[in-house]
Amino acid sequence: MQRHLGASLSDVTVAVQGLGHVGFALCEQLHDAGARLVVAEPRAEVAAEAARRFGASVVASEELVSAKAEVFAPCALGGVLDAVAVERIQAAVVCGAANNQLASPAQGDALLARGILYAPDYVVNAGGIINVAAEHLGWGVDEARARVEATGERLAAVLDHAAAERIAPHAAADRLARAAIARAPRQPGLAA
Repeated sequence: MQRHLGASLSDVTVAVQGLGHVGFALCEQLHDAGARLVVAEPRAEVAAEAARRFGASVVASEELVSAKAEVFAPCALGGVLDAVAVERIQAAVVCGAANNQLASPAQGDALLARGILYAPDYVVNAGGIINVAAEHLGWGVDEARARVEATGERLAAVLDHAAAERIAPHAAADRLARAAIARAPRQPGLAA
């Protein structure tokens, strides 16, 4: 975000959509870093708690995408970035924990055309699957933590590749993921 906005978290407003376990924890971390928050959450009591604890402004879900914020963080439903939403976004960065945020790849291209930086969801929200892999593959806590903490480096590599190839970040992430899968040794018992 710093590379796109030229600002630290203490200088930005983040619009967070969805205050489930991950979205609420994100708000807590953003608040601790000094960010201002605008949130949308259908459960009124959870939205009120975010307002009380974090000083968040609460808006209706349909208003959040066009809220005045530097960052839009979808942390609820997939497919939230449809053609209408992409046209309404006021944020310069989209980075959130929801899965499958783009309704279609065309929306990733449209974000790029509008100059909005999209951090591909499966790059930035990989912590959960890394922890599942750690359990399955027997990684220790330190190895799992190191892999989660390397998320920023992976995102930087995706964004660098996107810039070098003049493609949207979602396309760069897909290309890099396919290349990594092709290079990976086959695991016994896993389908090809």
